[in-house]
Amino acid sequence: MNQSGGPAVKSRFAVEPKPESSPSPIYAAALLPPDAPAIEAPGIEQGLTLRTVEIGGWCAFAGVVGLSMFMGDDAEQRLQDPAWLTPRAIAHERALLEARTHVDLLPLPFGTVFHSLDSLADRCDRHAEVLADFFARTCGASEWCIKVTASRRDAIEHEVESRLNLEVGAEASGAAYLRAQARRRAIETEVLHDLSAFADEQADRLDAIARDSSDRRQTSGEPDIETLAHWAFLVDRRESERVSELTREINHGAPSGVRFDLAGPFPPYSFTPRLS
Repeated sequence: MNQSGGPAVKSRFAVEPKPESSPSPIYAAALLPPDAPAIEAPGIEQGLTLRTVEIGGWCAFAGVVGLSMFMGDDAEQRLQDPAWLTPRAIAHERALLEARTHVDLLPLPFGTVFHSLDSLADRCDRHAEVLADFFARTCGASEWCIKVTASRRDAIEHEVESRLNLEVGAEASGAAYLRAQARRRAIETEVLHDLSAFADEQADRLDAIARDSSDRRQTSGEPDIETLAHWAFLVDRRESERVSELTREINHGAPSGVRFDLAGPFPPYSFTPRLS
């Protein structure tokens, strides 16, 4: 959960240089609704400040940036260098997490640069209906993510052995061993199906307190961990404590070795439309 204190709130465009008066390219971290308050926070590079900028009928959380940072002969090499990329991507994320404590926002990917405020305003104008729908759906809500994992040893193999022992008993012949191996594979499939079904039942409970939900890409970097599901829920901020309570309740009743790991609150990344 984000524990940062949030960006300082200042009068709009109080700090020079003013983005709207500069011909330099604009780094946009997020789009904001028309009535966004004046906020300010450090950007991805020393000297780059992100602030509320009025762009036609919308606002952006943006600042002036050198175009050479993301374009030119050296840019591709920098963008492939973790030592350069990682701290700036983290700073981008930190700025979004801070800004969302003051305003609803549509997060933009790291490295989103416009040649000018006019080009940024034009992009917003072309997607005005999409933006209006997005802010109507996400106003006052945050994204919470839950990853469901199962320990292969504690949740899967233990249950497989229990079911297999009930079926084959104490017979120890070679034929019995071969049958047991084939049956083991079939039972493991059954166990995974049952665990996934349990996870889906809990997703229904979480859906009941969410405005919307989305499946996220399932990944697991640990060979002894099976990822059963990975979800994102769009939840009214007034229901944040209920999400935590329900997740604790689900974990308490989950099969041995199965975990529901909650992360958030975040900006609504999984519910953000692509603005081509």
